[in-house]
Amino acid sequence: MGESLKETIARSNELAYTCLEQIAQAGCDRDAVHALLKAYIGYKFLLADDEMGSEDIAALSKASVDKLLANHRKEALQDVSSVCAGASSASTKKVLLIMALQKGLGIRFDARTSGAVKTIDDLAREVCARICDR
Repeated sequence: MGESLKETIARSNELAYTCLEQIAQAGCDRDAVHALLKAYIGYKFLLADDEMGSEDIAALSKASVDKLLANHRKEALQDVSSVCAGASSASTKKVLLIMALQKGLGIRFDARTSGAVKTIDDLAREVCARICDR
């Protein structure tokens, strides 16, 4: 029997946490931070390496929601929280990803920066800038 959705999420969160530790150590090495952020996003969004072809965080977020609903619709719908009117699950997922990343690394983006981050490369640039400014 396969892993439950809850078990998959717990395992992925552990792997994502490991990525955060490695990102903090990589510091100003933007290529390393980029690769680690890509892995982090894959773990947080429950996407396999072959599903991480895009650099666009919104597209990856949508792919994550689509995959979750296709593979675990019943379990996923049991844990649906209320969101702001008009906000899609994919956009909410992207916002939560950026918030978790900031909290995990002890960095902060202002609202304008958070909204301007569109790609993994954008995110790597902003993360490196904050880690290097410490």
